[in-house]
Amino acid sequence: MEIRKKGYARLTALLLSLCLLSTGAGISAWAEETDGTGQPAGTAGASDGAGTSGAQTADADQGGSSIDQILSEGGNASGGASSLGLEYDDVSAAYQSIDSYGLRETDKVILRADGAATAAGAATVAQNEAGYNGPAVLSDKATGSLSWQVKVPKTGLYDIHIDYLPTEDDKSDIQRKIAVDGQLPFEESGNIGFLRKWTEEAEPVKDANGDEVTPKLVQVIEWDTNVVTHVDGMVMTPFRYLLTAGDHTITLEYVNADMYIGDISLVPSAAYKTYAEVKAEYDAKGYKEYTGDPVYKEGELSDYRSSQILRREADSDPGTTPYVRGHVKLNTVGGFNWRKGNQLIQWVMDVPESGLYKLNLRLFQNHGEGLNVYRQITIDGQVPFQEMEAYAFGYSTKWQNETLSDADGNPYLFYLEKGQHTLGIQVKMGASAEVISNLLDINNDMSQLIRNITKVTGTDPDANFDYRLQDKVPSLISDMEDLRDRYRAQVDFLKTHSRKMPTLANSLNTAADQLDYLIQRPKKIPSKLDELTTTQTSVSTWYFNIQDQPMKIDYVQFVAPGVEAKMPKSSIWEKLAGTCVNFALSFIKDYDNVMYVSTTGDQVVQGKALDVWVARSKEMCEIIQQMASEEFTPETGIGIKVNVLPSGSVGAVGSISPLMLAVISGKVPDIALGSDSLTPVELAIRGAAYDLRNFDDFDEVASRFLPGSLEPMEYQPKDQERPGMYALPENVDFKLMFYRTDIMEEIGAKVPDTWTELYNEVLPILDQNGMRFYMASDYAPFLFQQGGEYYNEDRSETALESDVAYQAFLQWTKNYTVYNFERTADIYNHFRIGDIPLVIGGYNDYLKIMYAAPDLYGRWMVAPIPGTVQEDGSIDRTAGGASTTLMMFTDSEQKDKAWEFAKWWTSADVQFNFSTEVEATMGQEARWNTANVEAFFRLPWTSEHIPVFKEVFGSFKNQPNVLGGYYTARNVNNAWTRVVMNDMNARKSWEKAIDDISNEMLRKRIEYGFITEEEATRNKGK
Repeated sequence: MEIRKKGYARLTALLLSLCLLSTGAGISAWAEETDGTGQPAGTAGASDGAGTSGAQTADADQGGSSIDQILSEGGNASGGASSLGLEYDDVSAAYQSIDSYGLRETDKVILRADGAATAAGAATVAQNEAGYNGPAVLSDKATGSLSWQVKVPKTGLYDIHIDYLPTEDDKSDIQRKIAVDGQLPFEESGNIGFLRKWTEEAEPVKDANGDEVTPKLVQVIEWDTNVVTHVDGMVMTPFRYLLTAGDHTITLEYVNADMYIGDISLVPSAAYKTYAEVKAEYDAKGYKEYTGDPVYKEGELSDYRSSQILRREADSDPGTTPYVRGHVKLNTVGGFNWRKGNQLIQWVMDVPESGLYKLNLRLFQNHGEGLNVYRQITIDGQVPFQEMEAYAFGYSTKWQNETLSDADGNPYLFYLEKGQHTLGIQVKMGASAEVISNLLDINNDMSQLIRNITKVTGTDPDANFDYRLQDKVPSLISDMEDLRDRYRAQVDFLKTHSRKMPTLANSLNTAADQLDYLIQRPKKIPSKLDELTTTQTSVSTWYFNIQDQPMKIDYVQFVAPGVEAKMPKSSIWEKLAGTCVNFALSFIKDYDNVMYVSTTGDQVVQGKALDVWVARSKEMCEIIQQMASEEFTPETGIGIKVNVLPSGSVGAVGSISPLMLAVISGKVPDIALGSDSLTPVELAIRGAAYDLRNFDDFDEVASRFLPGSLEPMEYQPKDQERPGMYALPENVDFKLMFYRTDIMEEIGAKVPDTWTELYNEVLPILDQNGMRFYMASDYAPFLFQQGGEYYNEDRSETALESDVAYQAFLQWTKNYTVYNFERTADIYNHFRIGDIPLVIGGYNDYLKIMYAAPDLYGRWMVAPIPGTVQEDGSIDRTAGGASTTLMMFTDSEQKDKAWEFAKWWTSADVQFNFSTEVEATMGQEARWNTANVEAFFRLPWTSEHIPVFKEVFGSFKNQPNVLGGYYTARNVNNAWTRVVMNDMNARKSWEKAIDDISNEMLRKRIEYGFITEEEATRNKGK
């Protein structure tokens, strides 16, 4: 088996340690001696990871950058600090103990903002920004990197504390890179997160059913201090940076979101004191135990939250306080949304007396069917002792009464001075971090094992054939034994760190048993290959699941040590009564719409609510209604009623659907979301869809989208002088090329820029290695890249009779008849296995590979699809993709109100917030691919992928919709089928398709009065 990344990194870390100990040289000197890669000069580079996850954004404000400006800006992959290619675990393993460096608090070094420099010279400094006591400097995209020259007095480990102020007009994640002497000392330093603060704008209001609706969160713009650490909570302590005595350059490189920076402090690292040490200090100082009433606060009344998605949650258990029978009461905080690393909730509490308190929480934690979740507990921003850096909360199917205690059940005591204190509870991975890291390594090695097998057997092996795998893969059995033992080691670890046996442990045991079975019977391996792949997929899924650490809190309280903290419990009779009341009210409440809010504060919304039909999941509809209730209705006074329809039913022209029935009956909604891109024009042809160009500010709204995404929504009726626009795009699909970096490097194949390179250079190498290429059948890229069009200029006739269109058709069909492209393939599975290491897919394929294939982490990349070389030497990569739309109706009586909603819904801020909410509710694999270009690039995409997205967006073009246009795609595909599947002559097949398309378009133009039959006959004769 190939050398694992972890093992290699530890070797390089050891080299670093020896270099530092023997010469005292700094990281820069070591990097120079090792060729800047973390390896001895002259050796081959180890494969890097997938890179840091970040987002290259446009200006946050809705009237910000134009689409051309956004697409022309570079991504984060190029330029900036170089990397040593090491992970923090491996670098920190080479450090000496903290104490051995002999640093003291007095060795702290402060970098002032007025000492910052940019590439162009001194940075622009502000004084007393937002009340800050000292100079501050703006860190934004235009500034780029900010650098400070610093003289470090002593060699040692330093934490980095950064005073920062978020800007008010942005809500996206704040991220920076921190480099030392021009290099990232470890990979994680390339993705440093800065938390925002959010608080509730008002108390919850009630909807028409008497249920509470979550109040809006607003950002708190105030100075804070970021103690730099792992952005995903994988490291429980601050990052320790090893700095040698002497001159250094500290660089803060922009990744995402603007902020002001004040002082940067290099603080000598110190280990947290143990509770035993802190308790001894309590005793030495004579601290007394508190004896009064509990200092109590409801969880939902938390003062600050680090994310907009950390909202109040409703719980129907009668023991949860406060409880209202029969109605939704938002009586807890956290839940599933409170699961990602470093998410923080804070409560400000008034302590009546100085003394020792114990901390008690009522919580609910049923994560992972047995797994612990971990939280870091802070008082006034400080971890009080080591045991609080990642406290484990055990699994239970019931509400728990948790007094923070040691393994023997002895409560921990916290000393609090009289006055206000802030209790912080922050998500950390705790002991799970080790399992997460190990599972990633195991999955990488398991993927390599399966690839080694499929190189011999192929992906569809003959179960009765002896492939002599042990001879052809000499390390096969030893690799399987190693993986088996590592699986079982994780099981043992989970047993000792979980309250009960988690389901993950059972999955790992199954994987180990399966390998054990195959080790004893190696001839069975080919017939069990599918099972092996399925098991790896299951374990890969757990790799993601274990990184979610959800927990719900009912209340928090500091309690007198001598008092037993009892938890309210609900009896079976209380639960039964609640169930009966809820059942009775279900006959009265209006469930035909999602959370229609009839009030904003104390004011009743006047007039009829907008009827909005949405063909998406109930979860998405609830988010739309909630956002509209919090933002749109209070701002405009327009009520919104969201109705949930089955996916695809807001469209489906030619079939029976709720929308079509509504159009026929004249009872249309005011606005519909989730329609396909064909339906708006089909309804416009019949006079049912409303022309959005009738609104004066349409052009301003349309500028939010790619021009190519608007093209399918345009149509010119017979009685209009100009084309109308009958919908706006909501989201957009697009084509990407995915490639396995490890496999392409191994077989010596390049990523093709053009189709010619693919045909002549890449396909032969793939074929020699028993591998294939796949692209879903699509004529459009070949037509557009050769300068062809589907229709003539006024879209009255097909333009496919041109020689360019025919040459594009020939190229398309030859992909399958000459170059043997796969006709159908499961992209996700074949790409993971590796027998199709180069593939063209869409956005959903991207999400699957990104979020459901952790075993491919760092081993794949995206690129634009191959293009066609033009006369001037440029490469045309034009391609399109599907989209869903927002449309309005001619019969609606509230068009102006509906347009206000359309403008709000398609704005950058709203689309960005909606995507954030969808991810929080449904997971990253449900990320919303908004058609608003500005909002799209504010999402936290992997930085290396952003330039690719921008290039793809710059070449985006879609097929227009015309009268009879539904015949075009149908007959183009029929022509392909006749050639590829039935060996028909390409010219004859194409001519038949053109005749069928032309006849249908002509028939429709006659039907809708664009031309008379006599005129059609005369034109045909000509």
